[in-house]
This record gives sequence, C-alpha cells and structure tokens, in this order.
Amino acid sequence: ALANRPYRSSSVISASASVRSDNWLAATDSVPVNIQASTPATNTMLVVASRVLFPGAIYHDQTRKALRFHARAYLHGHQVGGTNPALVEALGAGNAVIAHDNRFNRWTAGEGQRFFATIEACSSHMRRLARDDLALHAARIAARERHEEDFQWHDVLARYQALLLGQKPALQIAAE
Repeated sequence: ALANRPYRSSSVISASASVRSDNWLAATDSVPVNIQASTPATNTMLVVASRVLFPGAIYHDQTRKALRFHARAYLHGHQVGGTNPALVEALGAGNAVIAHDNRFNRWTAGEGQRFFATIEACSSHMRRLARDDLALHAARIAARERHEEDFQWHDVLARYQALLLGQKPALQIAAE
C-alpha cells in the first residue's frame, strides 16, 4: 500500500499490525515512533514498523508514478481540505483507496472506495484489500471511473472558468 501524510504516522503502523502481508507499506511522512519500554505491544510495533518505510516527500514524478503503479492500495490520511491532488492522482492511476472519512475525501474518492475514522477501521480495510482480490479489483475499477468522470483537465478547467465568470458550474466543487 502507498500512504500519503497519514493523520498520525504511528496510526498507520498500528493499523498495519494485523495485516498479514510481505508487502512493504510506503508512506511519505516521517514516523514519530518513540518506544521506551519493551512490552508485547511495543515489540509488535517494532516488528510492524520494520515493514513500514517513511521516505519523506517524493517529488520525482517517475518515482511517484512507479509507486502508484505497483501499490496494492493507496492510503490517504488527510483530515481536512478540498480536492487533494495526490488523491486524484491515485484515482487516475487506478489505485484502490483507503481514505480518512471526511466529506472532502468521500467526494473526491467517490463510491467503491474504503473510508476510516478509527485505527481499527483502517486496519480492517487494509486486511480486506490485502487478501480479497475481487474487492481490490472492484475498487480499482471504481477509482478509474471516478477519475474519468470528474477529473479530466478539460472539464476541470471549464468548471473553473465558469466559476470565475460568475456562472454556476455544472458540478459542485468539493471545497464548497
């Protein structure tokens, strides 16, 4: 899975603890994990953290495209904002999406994607997409359809032009 700015990096690690997979989870944020005592819970966190890579922001276009192409799913943890470009790019790449549950992400990702408000829900979605190829395939198709439906440049530019000219756009913009 590919994660982008999780709402808490340690939450991504916690959510991935129950996912049985040899795949790495890459995230673009730094991980503020500060484990001071050796307990079964912290030992689990250390094992899981060894499978999670936090490389920092990735600006190289071909590298981002390769990560999205090879990702099983895209994890989007932004809690506020409008239409996030990284989420739109993930949809265009046909990534299954697991996103923080808020109105902006729901509008952008659309039907057929997975949304979470808790670590447990995030973990459940990660487990499902890690083992259920049919659910994964359906989410990928929905992602491409959503991108085709509302995120083609000529349509986006036409909506912004209408907005700037004081005309009512044919589609409500997520930030409204």
